[in-house]
Amino acid sequence: MNDHDFDIISYMETLTSENILCQLNGYRCVSCSGIEALEGVLDNYKNTSHFVCVDDSNDANIFSEGGWFKRRTVTLFFLARQSFKDLKSRAAQIDLCREIYRQFLSRLINDRYKFQDNMMFVRLDNIYTRDINTAAMGDICGMYMMFYIDEPIDLTYDATLWRH
Repeated sequence: MNDHDFDIISYMETLTSENILCQLNGYRCVSCSGIEALEGVLDNYKNTSHFVCVDDSNDANIFSEGGWFKRRTVTLFFLARQSFKDLKSRAAQIDLCREIYRQFLSRLINDRYKFQDNMMFVRLDNIYTRDINTAAMGDICGMYMMFYIDEPIDLTYDATLWRH
């Protein structure tokens, strides 16, 4: 299997388009290169106020557990544009992001067995979450979650690739 067997961005685009709460609130799935960039949010900022943002950077480690695997970190942001000064509305938007996160997590738990059929192991036993509710983000609030996907990789030694 290669690094592109599980396309997390396409999967999250599907979840965003199928989720009723996302559709009712105009959520759009975009990609970014981490919280420092959020370029997908910035590119769509004028015409969209709610985002599911998938970090497309590739943080991973290789490990052996009955075979060799690549463990990729997946980071998802659930974000809403809201005036930083309107605390009541801002709290409601963060609660909305938390509920969408809960629904996405429920779907991930449901779907993880489908991925195992393709030797993709979605690790949901230890999920990190954090609210984003700071003036540093301007009028964007929400939360993010992090989990892992383990994918088998072929590290079979091939002598023809080396000069002797």
